[in-house]
Amino acid sequence: MNQIQTKPDHNAAAAASSAPSILYVTGASRSGTTLMSRILGQHSRVHSSNELHYFGDLFDAGDETSLDPAAATSLCARLLARERAGVWRGHPEEGDLVLAQEVVNSIDGDLNGASLFNATIARLLSSVDAEYFCEHTPRNIFYADYLLARNPNARIIHMIRDPRAVLASQKYRWKRRWLDKVNIPLRETLRVRLGFHPFTTTKLWQKATHAAIALEDNPRVLLVQYEHLVNDPETVVKKIAEFAGINHEPEMTLIQKMGSSHKTSKLDEQGLTTESVSRWRDSLRIGEIATCERVAQRLMKRLGYEASVAPGEGKLAGLWQSLTLPLHLAGAAAIDPKRALVHIRALIRSRTSARASGS
Repeated sequence: MNQIQTKPDHNAAAAASSAPSILYVTGASRSGTTLMSRILGQHSRVHSSNELHYFGDLFDAGDETSLDPAAATSLCARLLARERAGVWRGHPEEGDLVLAQEVVNSIDGDLNGASLFNATIARLLSSVDAEYFCEHTPRNIFYADYLLARNPNARIIHMIRDPRAVLASQKYRWKRRWLDKVNIPLRETLRVRLGFHPFTTTKLWQKATHAAIALEDNPRVLLVQYEHLVNDPETVVKKIAEFAGINHEPEMTLIQKMGSSHKTSKLDEQGLTTESVSRWRDSLRIGEIATCERVAQRLMKRLGYEASVAPGEGKLAGLWQSLTLPLHLAGAAAIDPKRALVHIRALIRSRTSARASGS
């Protein structure tokens, strides 16, 4: 039998050597993505950023169109501003524009949304003297195939949490503005308040979880259940470090206890806590729990989350949730139509990717 000699792919090797090492932390909103980002950010070789909301917001991940230098510079400046000041207050300043121009000028080859992002992250890593960049926009799971294909050094850590706990956290998320006096714009607080509904929140959890499970055999994707993390942080964090390609450091779990949707921060305390695992039992109404368990019952069973509402229980309250759904959808779209459109596009993209992969 003739043996075929394959030549080394020098282009692929060059791409891998120049691409930044990015750890994308994804998950349904309120699944522990920020917690995981903070754990990774404790590592001496990792820089953990703000949520950048680049893909799907600043840039459509399905757009392969080349950018002209002026448009690329403007886009890069907005990305840099979000990394510096956060997604709400990230407005480009003169320094962002100057650095953005340098980034754009450094790009060899096709100038597009993906190459611009990778080049920007590489520049940021060099400025903070870190080797890994951690980005924790939850919605990035819907762009996972795209992100992995365009950066051979990218990995995805997807957080999965009991959907009822996600529901409880989302329900009271609007209180964050006052619990810790967090500088969240009033409009964002109103959007979060109007944007909560047990059906849509559970469906988004379901879609994100399905998208992640479809990738669970990919060696560059790791699924982490929130409950396992907080119950056995040492074991789980060691596994995460091994997956990410970094050595485990004990300091990774010594994070300050930051506030959540239900409590204020305790900055003088460190470590992970299990108190949020079952808080949903006291935070949700029977109809909200029944709706969540009805929508997500198959995935919950697969992931080991046992139902708490008996069949038929909470049926009347669940009917009320169904009746209020149209008003919720109209209110959410009215308060932030752009964000609603981004979610719709992401969900459509995830469904198309799932069909293409046969999952």
